[in-house]
Amino acid sequence: AMPKHGKKHRAVEAHVEANGKSLLARPVDCGPNINTGRAMDLSPGLAKALGLQTDQHCAVTIYEDGK
Repeated sequence: AMPKHGKKHRAVEAHVEANGKSLLARPVDCGPNINTGRAMDLSPGLAKALGLQTDQHCAVTIYEDGK
């Protein structure tokens, strides 16, 4: 799905400060979600690779021009 602002991102980098892990990902659905306030959800595989549990947070860098 396209983000609400009309731009399709080529890549985002998810970074977990607590363990230093960072990975690039392709966004599929961006928010913010009215019900949860989340800007973006991670796939279960990406969350696992980053060492995250459900409802933990990470920083996300959005690359408009790809990376």
